[in-house]
Amino acid sequence: MKDIAFPLMTNSLGNFDTAANYSQMWKQRVQSVLCTPRGSRVMRPEFGSQPQAAMFENYDDAETVVKGMVGSAFATWLPELQVQSITTIVNRDEASLVVDVWYVLPNGVVDTLTMSANASLYGFGVS
Repeated sequence: MKDIAFPLMTNSLGNFDTAANYSQMWKQRVQSVLCTPRGSRVMRPEFGSQPQAAMFENYDDAETVVKGMVGSAFATWLPELQVQSITTIVNRDEASLVVDVWYVLPNGVVDTLTMSANASLYGFGVS
């Protein structure tokens, strides 16, 4: 059985696209939780995380804020995964923030997700 891919899209045959592999499926779930701002889902306003809010914190506090928000999001919405480490890079000159999250999948494989934000473009991009 294959898992439906995120974001939800259909292929040329009209079927839902599927995740290419187990790691991709989990990465899509992590991305969904970390890049969905709290309050943006009507029927589940508590879903998501707000690490992008760290853009408006004191530079010295940004790392602590991001780690707390990401850790809380994993504990609440992705309890099957373990956060291995979270690193942040704050660029004061460009008013940008890069967050790398390493996490352990249920099968023991370590994967990573990189998110970046710029104060002029409120929100995160994922690579």
